[in-house]
Amino acid sequence: DKVWTIEDFEIKDCLGNGKYGYVYRAVEKETKALVAIKLINKKIIEQYDFHDQLKNEIEIHSRIM
Repeated sequence: DKVWTIEDFEIKDCLGNGKYGYVYRAVEKETKALVAIKLINKKIIEQYDFHDQLKNEIEIHSRIM
């Protein structure tokens, strides 16, 4: 399985923001695939104890692919 880093993407415009981060349009450099990347603010996760909510969101998104 491929493990990506932020360097694998060209970040474009901001699509919006949510409870604990911002979502950006991005292009995967190798395949030119258009994707959405959520940048999460770790301080907010810890301050408001959103660990379980974040874990659930990751689980849901992993099933979409």
